[in-house]
Amino acid sequence: MPRAAPPHPDRRARLRVQQIRSPLTRVAYVVPPGTACLLLLDAGQARLRRADEESAPPGGQVVDGPRVPWRAEGAGITLTFESGARGRLLLIPSVALIGSLSLGPLGEQIRRTLGQDMSFAPDPDARIIPLIAGLEAERMGAEAGVEVAEWHYLF
Repeated sequence: MPRAAPPHPDRRARLRVQQIRSPLTRVAYVVPPGTACLLLLDAGQARLRRADEESAPPGGQVVDGPRVPWRAEGAGITLTFESGARGRLLLIPSVALIGSLSLGPLGEQIRRTLGQDMSFAPDPDARIIPLIAGLEAERMGAEAGVEVAEWHYLF
């Protein structure tokens, strides 16, 4: 199935991987508009609040680890981690996400699915954990071609 070609490195938004280690205090991260996020919350508690959620419960949705919530791109998200929270946060700009999907019906179905907020119990044998670790290692190395490697990690 055809895929979109990887965007030119200078024109594409970058993926970000953030380690969550909140030892003694509450920590907050703001996910910019137009960015989806995948949180691998290993332990602790997080609050997820969208900027456009007026009808959401006060303080946003509470997530207790271990849990793997996905938040589709939107008007921006604030994630607040309580002390002791541990995990990894993957921020994916919608430009990069859309570019990584195939152009056919399967790509469209994946696009619709990823356009929804979801939350899963973690699977200890899941392939996502080593993939995020590999993506993080690529970014930390900052070697030539890291932009292309990032793009390939998405599919």
